[in-house]
Amino acid sequence: MSDVVLSVVDRQEIGERPVIGFTAYPQLRPFSTGSGELDLLCGGCGFVLVARTTDTAARPVMLIRCPACGGYNDLDVSSD
Repeated sequence: MSDVVLSVVDRQEIGERPVIGFTAYPQLRPFSTGSGELDLLCGGCGFVLVARTTDTAARPVMLIRCPACGGYNDLDVSSD
């Protein structure tokens, strides 16, 4: 299993990109869980945002707001 730490974006840099995030869960958990070998981690606190994804999974041009720390994480990992 490998971890990919996502880049956190300042609130002023969000622009027109959509943001997903919700806090309705009774407990914190990843937004998505697959069957791959990668975990996508919040760049602010290390929380697992997407568990067990693949390196070839399509990632939309959007941000994930971390339910643990509130950081806006960029899903674009192509520059890593």
